[in-house]
Amino acid sequence: MTNSIQQTLPVYGMTCQNCAARIEKALKELPGVSKAIVDLKMNQASLNYNPAIVDLIEIRNTVIKAGYSIPTQEVSLEVAGMSCVSCLAHVEGALQNLPGVIEAAVSLSEVKAQVQYIPGVVMISQMEAAVQAAGYSAHPLDHQQKAREEGVLQPDGNQKTAEIAGLFAWVKKTLKKPGTS
Repeated sequence: MTNSIQQTLPVYGMTCQNCAARIEKALKELPGVSKAIVDLKMNQASLNYNPAIVDLIEIRNTVIKAGYSIPTQEVSLEVAGMSCVSCLAHVEGALQNLPGVIEAAVSLSEVKAQVQYIPGVVMISQMEAAVQAAGYSAHPLDHQQKAREEGVLQPDGNQKTAEIAGLFAWVKKTLKKPGTS
C-alpha cells in the first residue's frame, strides 16, 4: 500500500484475548488499513494504514464502536504571529498533519489553538515545532502540562485521584454480576 503510515496506538478496556481479537478484526475491516495487530499485554494496536483513505478519527471511532477506547488529551496553545485567516489555516494545517492529532481548531481572535491528541503518539513539543515550521510560535497555556507529558513533572494529586476514581468505577461496572442493575 503506497503512502502507508505505521502507527501504534494505546487501547484501553481490553480484559482478554477475545477483546484484542475483536478490535483487530474491526480495524482490519476498515478500508485503507492493511495491517492491524492488537497486543493485550501492551494495551496497544499496531497498524499500517493509508491516511488518504482512513484517518485517526475513523480508527478511533472504530475502536470505540467495538467497545474500547483510545485515550486522548487536549491542550490549549497560545499562538503568536497570526494576522489573518490564511495564517490561521497554516497553523491549523500544520497541527492537523501531525500523526496523533485528532483535531485542531485555531482561533484568530483568541490567538490560540485547541488541540485534541493521542498522548504518546504526538507530544506538545512536536506541536510547537510544527507551528514554528509554519512560521509562527506556539506555547501551551498550561505550562506544566508539557512538563508532565515529558516526564519532568508528576501529575498533581487531584489528577491522580480522578484517574484512580475512574478506574474503580470502570472495575465496579465491569465486575457487576449478570442480572443485577
